[in-house]
Amino acid sequence: MRGTGLLAGGIGLLSLLVPVAGIAAGIVSAKAPVIREVELVSQAFHYDPLQPGEVHIRHAPEGRLEVNWGERVVLHLRAVDVAHGFYLDGYGINQVVQPGQEVTIEFIATKPGKFRFRCSETCGPLHPFMIGELVVKPNIPFYSATLGTVLLALATVGRLWLPERRK
Repeated sequence: MRGTGLLAGGIGLLSLLVPVAGIAAGIVSAKAPVIREVELVSQAFHYDPLQPGEVHIRHAPEGRLEVNWGERVVLHLRAVDVAHGFYLDGYGINQVVQPGQEVTIEFIATKPGKFRFRCSETCGPLHPFMIGELVVKPNIPFYSATLGTVLLALATVGRLWLPERRK
């Protein structure tokens, strides 16, 4: 019986120390938050996402942006031909950019999933088809740490409730 109590106490202590050690390691490493910068060129009823410094020479088959949960997203929106808008579903962001100008939009990707963005300024006959997609991928390290903590807690509870084996 004493051995079971010691084992349960040790597991309980570990289950408290593991999250604290993870938090302390995060504070010690203190990495700067990830910033995802994308230039978004709007022209002739489509959006072309470009990486910083990339030259606009193509029409992207789909205006798709992929970011990770928790990243700070900085969009540099440019209009080439006429005034275009940018409305991002789920985040409530709405901006209009005039031709030859640039508008910077910043937000933190706090909602995982797929979100449509579309032109919010009537720009011509194909305006309703000027859409794109923001994909916010889950933060795998966060989910794996959470799963590890839950499994450790279940192992502790299971060990406490299992009957002792008699020799």
